[in-house]
Amino acid sequence: VLGAEAMQTAELKSITAKHLAMAAQTMLLLGVVVPMLHDALALRLPAAHVPLLSELEPAEIAAVLSALVVQDRTVDSQHLSLTPHLLEACKRIEQLVHALAHVQRAAGLELDTDAYVLERCKFGLVEVVHEWTSGQPFSEVMQLTSASEGAVVRTTARVRELCCELRSAARL
Repeated sequence: VLGAEAMQTAELKSITAKHLAMAAQTMLLLGVVVPMLHDALALRLPAAHVPLLSELEPAEIAAVLSALVVQDRTVDSQHLSLTPHLLEACKRIEQLVHALAHVQRAAGLELDTDAYVLERCKFGLVEVVHEWTSGQPFSEVMQLTSASEGAVVRTTARVRELCCELRSAARL
């Protein structure tokens, strides 16, 4: 199914072809939407934040955004094999989230900034989303993580939703 060999791989029995098809379509859509999002946001963001977007390829943007939408607490981020470029982008996203936490504290919200950053930035599927968005088969991508197939599919769907929301926000 969709070049992912889902029906032939025993580990993928828990995911239906419908869900895999939806996720594969999401990945294709990300290849189209992320460049448009990149261009729209680059026109509207303060100059200090534009380099983060302009230095990333569409697959890298989708991968970095995945860190902001992962909800599965079991996703392991200890053994990531990221390129230096992608690792730097993740650090910059983490810095932006940390700055956001400080703004919220300054506005009177009581929160632990370090805990806030840990809760919001989960980098465990960055490599998986990057590889899948780059065109790797689902069965190969799943070998990069201990996360369930469902967690990967849900994360890619959330990345798509986030891209659509960012695109809409960039139009304002």
